[in-house]
Amino acid sequence: MTKEKRWLPYLIFSFLSFVVLGPLLLPEYILTLDMPFGPAESYSNYFFGFPEWLGSIASAPLSLIFPILSRIVPVWILQKIILLAILFLSGLGAYRLIPAKSAAAYYAGILYMINPFVYVRMMVGQWGILVSYALLPHAIKAFIETLEQGNWKALLKLAVLSVLVGVVQIHGFFLLLLSLFIVFLVKASACGNRREIFKRTIAGFGAIMLLNTYWLLPAFTSSGTILEGITEADILFFTPKASSNLGTAIDIATMHGFWRGGIDYPDYTSLWRLAFAIIIFLAAFGFTTNITDKKRKWTILSFGILGITGYLLALGASSRLTQPVFTWLWENVPYFNGFRDTHRFVMLLALSYAYLGGLGILELVKYGHHQKQFLLKWTMVALVGLSILSPLLSSFSIFGLNGKVKATNYPPEWYEVKHYLDKQEGDYNVLFLPWHGWFDIKWINNEDKRLGNPARHFFGKSIICGDNIEIGDTYSQNSNPVSKYVEFLLRNQEQIENKGELLAPLNIKYIILAHEADYENYRFLFHQDDIKVSLANNLITLFENNNVTGMVYAVDNVVYIESLNEYLELSKTQNVMQNLYILGTGEDSITGINQETLKCEKTCPVEYYVSGSYLKYTVFTINQEYVGNHWRYNGDSAAYANLGIMPVFKSSANGGKIVNSRFYKVYLPGYLISALTLGVVLFGVYYKRRVYPGEHRK
Repeated sequence: MTKEKRWLPYLIFSFLSFVVLGPLLLPEYILTLDMPFGPAESYSNYFFGFPEWLGSIASAPLSLIFPILSRIVPVWILQKIILLAILFLSGLGAYRLIPAKSAAAYYAGILYMINPFVYVRMMVGQWGILVSYALLPHAIKAFIETLEQGNWKALLKLAVLSVLVGVVQIHGFFLLLLSLFIVFLVKASACGNRREIFKRTIAGFGAIMLLNTYWLLPAFTSSGTILEGITEADILFFTPKASSNLGTAIDIATMHGFWRGGIDYPDYTSLWRLAFAIIIFLAAFGFTTNITDKKRKWTILSFGILGITGYLLALGASSRLTQPVFTWLWENVPYFNGFRDTHRFVMLLALSYAYLGGLGILELVKYGHHQKQFLLKWTMVALVGLSILSPLLSSFSIFGLNGKVKATNYPPEWYEVKHYLDKQEGDYNVLFLPWHGWFDIKWINNEDKRLGNPARHFFGKSIICGDNIEIGDTYSQNSNPVSKYVEFLLRNQEQIENKGELLAPLNIKYIILAHEADYENYRFLFHQDDIKVSLANNLITLFENNNVTGMVYAVDNVVYIESLNEYLELSKTQNVMQNLYILGTGEDSITGINQETLKCEKTCPVEYYVSGSYLKYTVFTINQEYVGNHWRYNGDSAAYANLGIMPVFKSSANGGKIVNSRFYKVYLPGYLISALTLGVVLFGVYYKRRVYPGEHRK
């Protein structure tokens, strides 16, 4: 290819990316369902393993890069760059899969870039899934090159891409493994030299596993993950739904069928049906006309199986045909219940359509070149042109997201509260209400006002906020002990007149009440004697806790309770900050009413220096993300857990260090293994290029 032709796909897919986003590129945030970006966007805690669930564990690289970039470029610009990159890489990845860089490759790129799957995931802001989607074809191509060529360059590319595919949305990593496994099986069955294929596959999977050790090691040694809260109710809630009167099976085949209601597909017209008839015809045509090609047969078969597998898994529990298999996988395959949203598997179907359809276009182009009759030749040209336009016709609503999502900035009232909190000194937690993981926010410019809780993304403090997924009549399936404690207090609000005192053990100094959703149910805050209003405007009321709070404090007394209900009754006559409340049976030990707030210096999220105390017990008030039983004080594990949440250590008169041992025993070794693997692979590439110049180009 000439230099100009090499750059042409980059220009075309860049142009299309800008056209698709259109007015959304205006200088404000795109706020929609699962994309609550904000000025305090940071993933720094992910590096230290907080919170410890699969998605955040794998995002450690993001936690290193994003805080640096956000200091250089405003977060709203970073958000637009990410979305543009998703669209661009999607198109370029499918384009590069097609062997001939012609109209066929552009068709594959445009179809993979612009389709109902991308549209609906953009609409709901699931950018993590789309990052995986965009990088998937690049990773599969690198694996194909590894199998065919066995060079270090392809191996390095595959290993690095395996990290990037799952860095924001861990489902992408497992989808990649499934895809690679299918490609390997087809290649091994089709190739005579199976020993070489096995060697290259083992090298590829070995590099993937070693480079991903930084999160695989914590994931497989974790005592609990967010997956434990997923139940059969999730299956019904997240199963694909029919988007038209054609039925779920047809909707999935056409890359529709998203589980969430309220998402309109305005492309359901006769024009849409014609466009998708062309798309499906081209995929079938590309498969049948190329399956006899000895050189390409194994890749064509691989993408055919990928498409069928993606389709069947995407149907999940929505079809009688697939429900038994889906149920068996749910019950027997580890981590499979993380795919409660089976619509994610449509990305494999989209990739199959793009690749096989590109080959179909390629055959039409070849056929047209061999025609001497003017009318027939230009008929083929017109058919190819219409085929290339079919993805645009099938998903024209993706442009500007059909005007249903618009750029939005946070209102001045929110910034007023943020600036106030930024001026307050001390290490404290902030409770954000209303208590919902997702809720409607009236000042968002979108038609659909629902947004994932934006508190952490905006205020940047140590926020305790709703993380519950409200499914049907189930308000919460929470397993986080801090969240469960707050939800207990909210359920019993009518019995509580000392809300500030009961929040003090969580080191909650301020309460933000946003005037959104069901905020009127929280008016009891105005009638608490130990809470005062510090700031109020049209959209937020900020309360301050009058009780003494502290990240670390010491006490002498131990009180055993059977339940939090008993604790609630005791709080009416006791100062809860002067006692430890231990869930279980035992003998109370009350020797005085002493309580001491200790000095605490935070060096990093897993390490704190604490001043000494002559009181018996030192309480460490972890926040919502720091839960776990891996905290150690001067090397000693916790003696108790206050309220079943906060680690309690035997005090030291000289003070000492509180450390999260899991980071140093599990996370840090994982990082070192991954870094060492990357270094070895890079050295291998460098060595081969120096010793065997030109070999890397084969």
